[in-house]
Amino acid sequence: MLFKNFPRRLKELRKIKDLSQRDLAKNADISPSYVASLETGSVEPTLRVAQKIADALNVDIKFFMEKEDEPIPLLNFVSHFPNEVRSFLEKEESVSWLTLSKDFADQGLSPEDIKELADIILKHKKLSK
Repeated sequence: MLFKNFPRRLKELRKIKDLSQRDLAKNADISPSYVASLETGSVEPTLRVAQKIADALNVDIKFFMEKEDEPIPLLNFVSHFPNEVRSFLEKEESVSWLTLSKDFADQGLSPEDIKELADIILKHKKLSK
């Protein structure tokens, strides 16, 4: 199975990017019911569909092929951070190693929680100056 972790990673990333199944389906030019079937694992995507979804979510298709315990790169979440935090994370080499792992989802962190963490980082950065 090429995309063993596809259902979990798809649902996780779709929620992080704050997209409904309908929104993702529209962006990937597939049906909402197909997105739901992909997320439950009742169907496996073709390579073509996986690429369309990866493009719609702005990630490399390899994101869906990674092992379950591999962390999700922080850059997949940057678009949800405030502008100040985004530019800090994109420019600072000292934090380029940061990643958010699947543990965030396992611990029940929502996109709002992640935004709150980003605010904390920004406040810490300002205090450090």
